[in-house]
Amino acid sequence: MKKNIVRNIFLLSLTALMSFAVFGSLKALIVTAEPSTVYVKSTGKDYGKGTESAPYRTVERALEKVVDGGTIVLQDTVALTEWTVHEKTVTITGETLDATALSSLQIYDNVTFTDINIVVNTDEYICANGYTVVMGEGVSLSNAVDVYGGGHDGTTVPGTSLTLLSGTYR
Repeated sequence: MKKNIVRNIFLLSLTALMSFAVFGSLKALIVTAEPSTVYVKSTGKDYGKGTESAPYRTVERALEKVVDGGTIVLQDTVALTEWTVHEKTVTITGETLDATALSSLQIYDNVTFTDINIVVNTDEYICANGYTVVMGEGVSLSNAVDVYGGGHDGTTVPGTSLTLLSGTYR
């Protein structure tokens, strides 16, 4: 009888451990998944999910959350107030990226812009800062006086690549 009690306790413990391991692993997979496409809207929330129906508010938050190789979609005119290094390659597309809050648009990731209007302050510049920046199809750039492949002072930065494929530059 004692053997049966010990055996039942052992089996019950083993079942509990196996259940915990399986469900714990599933939970870990669900929590760590990062999106390949995130959405940004001026009325969004940075603590949101970055989905089409619950977009982020800032490009910076989208850059933090999107996977390397992912896409950021601007759903309306979105103000850019900072751009820090994320070491990612992303595509940014959508409506308007308003960088007029910055003295210049300093890009610190490998970025392809497509089908987007980029607005900077009058007579300011865009710098690639050692990253690959592609102005792809459908890009409209307003007010920029210069687009540098290097740093903000016009110097060459190793590893920089700037490609202007098409677009309107005013």
